[in-house]
Amino acid sequence: MPDTLGSLIENNALDLVDMKMYTWQMFNGLLYLSQLQIMHRDVKPVNILVDHEHGLLKIGDFGSAKIVRPGMSSTPYQVTRFYRPPELLLGSENYNWTVDIWSAGCVVGEMIKGNVLFPGRDTKHQLKLIRRALGSPTDADMKSMKIARSADSLPERTAGTGLAALLPGARPDVVFFLGKILVYRPRARLCGKELLRDPFFDSLFREGAKRSNSQPISQCITSADIAEAHSIDESKVKAKLTSIIMRTKLDFSCDDESKESRELPTTQAQRVSKEKAGPSNESVENAEVKKKPKKKRGRSTIMAPKKRGPSAERKKSILRRLRSTQ
Repeated sequence: MPDTLGSLIENNALDLVDMKMYTWQMFNGLLYLSQLQIMHRDVKPVNILVDHEHGLLKIGDFGSAKIVRPGMSSTPYQVTRFYRPPELLLGSENYNWTVDIWSAGCVVGEMIKGNVLFPGRDTKHQLKLIRRALGSPTDADMKSMKIARSADSLPERTAGTGLAALLPGARPDVVFFLGKILVYRPRARLCGKELLRDPFFDSLFREGAKRSNSQPISQCITSADIAEAHSIDESKVKAKLTSIIMRTKLDFSCDDESKESRELPTTQAQRVSKEKAGPSNESVENAEVKKKPKKKRGRSTIMAPKKRGPSAERKKSILRRLRSTQ
């Protein structure tokens, strides 16, 4: 690959279409790594290799990469400072591939801005720049980043100026998209297939879409790439299906309870009045009916069907509906 994303940014060689195209490819590559439980830990423009003539991108330099394992601890002194996520700046040793999502978000910001988004002089200053833009993290944010101390331990509580202040002249949809990536909570960062399907990229996949050099986008991001990005994660579909079935059962239960609640109990005065008046004709008749022995029936007796959960056809119907919303 003849170029790096860093050199293209430095030479101001990227337009909005190129920025979107390279962003899509970069996050598609990170999705592949996350599926293998690999964290790169040094995503930055000079490590993103590009063939700008043909519009192709690859992630390079895996010298800091590591396989994520359950319960594994890692040193927080990873990732080049400008692209280091807040959980590492705060000293977390329990992190995963979501650190790469933050770094990639900083790369996107750099493509938009034309220079480094958070150019911190040292670790403290780096964190200060992030807090100045995003506001101070909450206790819930700190817990999500797996930081033992509370948010009150951080100096200079601030509400934040927002990312738009760092990106003067940027389109609102670009700032909005970046704001879904650069968030404190690692698991809340937009990534994976959800990111690849984001409306931000719709203009790339319109019929006949081309780059400024007249190259069709379909030569850079193939139909197979798009189909894979829009494929359904069956495990997530099954989880959603189970959730819908459980909610349906809960709704039925709530309906039964609401029917019972509509049968209002009589007051004590009403009960005393009824006792003094004696049993009504209706209650006597009901008592007589209850005393009548039930007729025994033979084997031809029709038994009431047992209550069952949603039928297989019903489940298929729900599954089709879920798939249609993906």
